[in-house]
Amino acid sequence: MTPQEEDKRYLLAFCIPTFNRAVILQQTLKDLFPLITGKSVKVIVVDNDSPDNTREVCDQYPEITYIKNETNIGLASNLFKSLEIAKYVADYACLIGDSQQIKGDLNKVFDLLYKRDLDVLVLGRMGTQNKFFETKLYSEPNEFLREVGCVMDMIASVVLSTKAINKKLYENSRWSAFAHMIMPLNYLSTKQNPKAYFLNEVYTCQTPLFHLKLKTAWYSKTFEYFSKNWFFTITTLLNYDIESKLICIKKHDKFFPCFTPRKLLFLRGRKFVKLSDYKKYKEYMPFVTDTPLFLIRAILRIPPLFCSILLSMINHLNNFKYKLLKRFRKV
Repeated sequence: MTPQEEDKRYLLAFCIPTFNRAVILQQTLKDLFPLITGKSVKVIVVDNDSPDNTREVCDQYPEITYIKNETNIGLASNLFKSLEIAKYVADYACLIGDSQQIKGDLNKVFDLLYKRDLDVLVLGRMGTQNKFFETKLYSEPNEFLREVGCVMDMIASVVLSTKAINKKLYENSRWSAFAHMIMPLNYLSTKQNPKAYFLNEVYTCQTPLFHLKLKTAWYSKTFEYFSKNWFFTITTLLNYDIESKLICIKKHDKFFPCFTPRKLLFLRGRKFVKLSDYKKYKEYMPFVTDTPLFLIRAILRIPPLFCSILLSMINHLNNFKYKLLKRFRKV
């Protein structure tokens, strides 16, 4: 980072921690830069000692501040290092996973950040564009957790004031797969007059990986991440009531399915999950999903090939029903 860059203060810093995923990072940067050209935005890539051509990918964009760690310091430490850098160059920071995209009119984000003096801004996600999620300003942390907390598991959905970046708040969350959401939520709960905003018109999604012949990294850890880890991430938040925590925990699977029958058929059909995963984390399942436990066990006992066939049949049936209803409506 040059002295000129250090002297300049940006409105927003997009922080991209990455490791050995140059091909995906290239696609993410290609999608991001048209959205931010001419804006008060800094892009920071913190490379966790990748052996691939991550440096060459970043060199294609002179605007990027590229930092490479001398050794791999681990995911959690790399996330926080990215935020620590942002703290010195911008008023707000947004972590973006190297396989994530932001869709929609970013001018709405900039307008909010300029005018509202927010502590936390949460962007929508693919799947929140419905009547159950609405753009809203929050001043009560428990209400915010109940209504919006389930959206925050995706890293790119959280934009936080750099005033909230606190090493002590972050150090206590290193164990969590959702460490990025613990610090802003705990910061909100300690403020006297917190200001949090949910903006549904701008949303985040995963970068399509099929054409890159890559797999979604967390699928094989679905039970670990979205049962035990998700449960403890939310229940250990500071100063929130237990009812709000339990609502947030259960709400995630309702709107971003991990354990619905259809999702389990998909995961089982591709050999990402197995019965032993359920047995290891079964005590957390009643808290994170409404899917009956006997049904989860039954699906995980089905051979993967049959799960794929069954899911394909269900999809064809649903498509047939959709076309039939569409025809009747025309009549």
